[in-house]
Amino acid sequence: MRSITDSGPGVITVGNGDVKSGVSAEAGFAERLRQRLQEGLDKASETIKSGKLSGGDLANAYCSRSINNADLGKLDLSLQDANEAIKIGPNDPHSYRCRGYAYLRASPITPRPLH
Repeated sequence: MRSITDSGPGVITVGNGDVKSGVSAEAGFAERLRQRLQEGLDKASETIKSGKLSGGDLANAYCSRSINNADLGKLDLSLQDANEAIKIGPNDPHSYRCRGYAYLRASPITPRPLH
């Protein structure tokens, strides 16, 4: 998880099976992407609720959930999680980058979320 979050927000890994030719390939890809974002969000939520993380690891889990929420268009939840990450790790620049991404996604000049 850490290597993915360290690559920076906005990075999407696409496997060979994600790119298909044929009928409604674009719609199928968008739906698979939404599902992956939701799965990431759900896993981060489970991890946070487990109570097994603390410090930087917990802050990273909140950042991961924040990024997924932002990409799914849940901007208020994204900002809440980013702010929580900063509370947990006030000296961690990754937490501030995470909040910056939440603000960027909430900006009217950024691309629309995957609805």
